[in-house]
Amino acid sequence: ELSGADAHERADGQLVRYVIPEKRDAHEALELSVVVFLSRDAASPASLHQLHPLDALCEILKSGYSPHRRIDACTVRALVADLCRGSSYRLVYSDLTSAVSAIDALI
Repeated sequence: ELSGADAHERADGQLVRYVIPEKRDAHEALELSVVVFLSRDAASPASLHQLHPLDALCEILKSGYSPHRRIDACTVRALVADLCRGSSYRLVYSDLTSAVSAIDALI
């Protein structure tokens, strides 16, 4: 599924692919329930490690991009509320197939 997904260029020039899990409808609006941060490690089998909402927020803020180089309080409050309601994980993996399987099992 990943190799067939369209590539999109982010504002920072990085090419990424977004895959909608088979269990989800592409046009259905859902609340944020799971956030997964990727961590490639050539020596590690795929494993998910749960993160505290504050750690997840820090990850989002340090990797985020804004054309205005700032984030407003309303957006931070919304992120915090969503992260506290849902679950956040760091996915450590070495191969794509195992990573996709770990995410599929999570959702």
